[in-house]
Amino acid sequence: MSRYHAYLKKAVSYLENYQGDQPFSLYCKQLFAADRKMGATDRRLIRQYCYAYFRIGPAFPSLSLADQVVAAVYLLSDKLDLLVSTHKPEWAALFTENLEERLQTFPVPFHWDSLLVDAPLFSTGIELKNWLRAQWIQPDVFIRLRPGKEKKVWEQIDKMNLHAQSITTSCVSFPSSTNLDLIQELNRDFVIQDFSSQQIGQFFEFMPRTSVKKVWDSCAASGGKSLLAVDCLPAIQLTVSDIRSSMLIQLKNRFKQAGVSSFTWQELNLEKENAVPASFLFDLVIADVPCTGSGTWGRTPEQRLFYTAAKLNEYVAKQKRILNNLHAAVKPGGYFLYCTCSVFQQENEAQINWFAQQFGFAIMKMQLFNGSLQKADSLFAALLQKANN
Repeated sequence: MSRYHAYLKKAVSYLENYQGDQPFSLYCKQLFAADRKMGATDRRLIRQYCYAYFRIGPAFPSLSLADQVVAAVYLLSDKLDLLVSTHKPEWAALFTENLEERLQTFPVPFHWDSLLVDAPLFSTGIELKNWLRAQWIQPDVFIRLRPGKEKKVWEQIDKMNLHAQSITTSCVSFPSSTNLDLIQELNRDFVIQDFSSQQIGQFFEFMPRTSVKKVWDSCAASGGKSLLAVDCLPAIQLTVSDIRSSMLIQLKNRFKQAGVSSFTWQELNLEKENAVPASFLFDLVIADVPCTGSGTWGRTPEQRLFYTAAKLNEYVAKQKRILNNLHAAVKPGGYFLYCTCSVFQQENEAQINWFAQQFGFAIMKMQLFNGSLQKADSLFAALLQKANN
C-alpha cells in the first residue's frame, strides 16, 4: 500500500467515526496523540484531506466516502495532489489549475443541495451557492487594534515580517496559519476578533454615548464585544455574565491583560425563568446569543454536515427563552443590541421582529455582515430602543 493510500484509509476512518459532538480539530488532536507513529507531514495531510471532504465532498453522494475525499482534494487543490494521482489517475489526467475549469470538466455530477440538507431561509444578503462556495477556503484571522495602539502594533508586524493586510484603520487580517503570538501585548494593544464582529462598533454610533453609562454584556463568553464597548463608549459601568464559570475565568484573565479592572460579573443561566436579578437595569444590554454558528462554518465546515432543522428550532427556542428574560433589564428609552453568528432568518430577522413587537422596542438598525467578501465569518446584529413609558 502506498503512503497516500494509507493517508486516505486513515482519513476515511476518522470521518466514519466522527460524531460531530466536538470540533474536528480537537478530535484530530486526540487521535494523533494516540498514534505516535505519525509524523508532522502525516498529520497535516490527513487533516487536510478530512477538511477538504467537509467543505465539498458530500456534493457527490453517488461516490464512496473514499472517492468523495479524493474528489474534494481534486477540486480544492491549486496544484495536482499526489493523492489524486495515486488513487484516481483518470481524474488526474483532467486536472487544470483553474477551479472553474475543474468544476466544469469533473466527470461526476455536482449536487449543491447535498452540501446543506433541509436548508432554511437565509438572512438578507446571503445566497446559498455563494455562501457554500465561500466555505471552500479557510477564512483569514483578524485583529482589532485598540485606540492609540495602532502605530505600536504595526511596528511589531513589520518587525516580524508578517504577511498582513490593513482592512480598516483598526482592523488587520492575516492568513489563517499566522502565529499571532509573535505580536506582543495581546488584549492590551490588540484583540483577536473577526472582521464581522468588529463591525458591531458601528451600532454604538447610533446611541448618545454620553448617556449610555450602564452596560450589561449578558452572554459575554470571552468578552470580545465587552472590550469593543469599553473602547467605543466612554467611562461605562460594565457588567458581564455567562452561563459557564470556565468562560468567566477566561474573561477575567483577558480583562486583566487588557487593563480593564472596573467591572462586575455574575454567572447566570438566562434560560431559566426569573434568572435576571431585579436590580438589573441598564442603558444598554448586549446579547450575543447561542446559535447554530452557521456564519462561522467556513472555519468549522464539519458543523454544516451535522445541521438539522430540529437543531435550528432548538436554538430558536433557546434564544426566545433568553430574550424573554432580558427585555426587562433595559431602561425605558434604553438600547438592546442583539447578535448572532448565524445566517439563518429564523435566528435573525424573524427573532428581532418578534422581540420588538412582543416587548415594545423600535428597530433602529439591523444588518447581516456577509464575511465571505473579506474571507471572514458572517454575523447578524440588530439595535433596538425600548419605548419610554
